Amino acid sequence: MQIKQQIHHPNNIMKTTWNIIKDTTGSSHPYNPITKINTDTGSTTIPDEIAKAFNDFFVHVVGNSDSKHVDINKSIEILTKINIAEYTEMKVIPITEIEVINTILILKTKIIQL
Repeated sequence: MQIKQQIHHPNNIMKTTWNIIKDTTGSSHPYNPITKINTDTGSTTIPDEIAKAFNDFFVHVVGNSDSKHVDINKSIEILTKINIAEYTEMKVIPITEIEVINTILILKTKIIQL
């Protein structure tokens, strides 16, 4: 009954969907914010520096990966087998400035306290 109620009266359909999935599978995890991180220059608790450290890591993770484990020939073989004809058409959907503004205005914001 509770799930049925959540589905028919959600405040945020995506959040409700994920909450139902998490509750059903028993994989709910509490929110644990990262308040300290170790970087190349030492540890930091400053939120902007933590965000920058994560950004730097993910931007450079591909470049830092061990290239010995990359099989370029296998990658090229997979890419050449893809039927590119299925993906070559790009459709442009006309949209007005007012539609963009109205869509932005209805987006919900969430402020996370650190």
